[in-house]
Amino acid sequence: METPSRSILYTPEGRKLLRRHKGIVKEFLFARRLLISIKKGARGKMDVVIGPMRVERFFSDGDMHDYLYRVKMEGKVFFIKEQGEGKEAFQPDSDFADAQMKTLSRASVALRRMKGVKVAQYHLAWRSGNRSFLVTDFYEGEKLVDGMGVFTEPFAHGKWKGVQLRAHDVIRRLEPYFSDAHTSNMIYDPVRDKLILFDLRPKQNR
Repeated sequence: METPSRSILYTPEGRKLLRRHKGIVKEFLFARRLLISIKKGARGKMDVVIGPMRVERFFSDGDMHDYLYRVKMEGKVFFIKEQGEGKEAFQPDSDFADAQMKTLSRASVALRRMKGVKVAQYHLAWRSGNRSFLVTDFYEGEKLVDGMGVFTEPFAHGKWKGVQLRAHDVIRRLEPYFSDAHTSNMIYDPVRDKLILFDLRPKQNR
């Protein structure tokens, strides 16, 4: 069974998860390999059940990550982002999962006084070969902008128009320190009235 090749980084919550389910990372990597072998190169979504986990894989057309996973376990839902060298826009110094954890932590500190804003809560990060995996909470929400970077109707003219101002305020606060502080890296959770941020990169020499 595949094993992580670097030390696993974790938060206190991530550590509790690892203690409750010893070998959970190996089991996820096994589920990943199984999904790839079932329909290698397929698009859309697929899922398998391994131990306590239901793992669902989504193909990504993004220029940074290869696959995205939704993992259901213990009544909770997690999001796992797989990245690796080979993607044109991939930057090892900032895009490997361990670096992503540090970046999200810095962003959380920078936005700690803002209401209605949340940086994706991370739990685990590890590497396996030249692949990198970051585990966060899974968030349901609405995309602010379309593929062209234009605000969608609810945010441009509709019921969530005021969220635009909040998003621009977030960008102003993060831009001096993060290069990917864009509306394309945000979703809006209307139930909790929160903007959720993800996929940030630190600016060089910051």
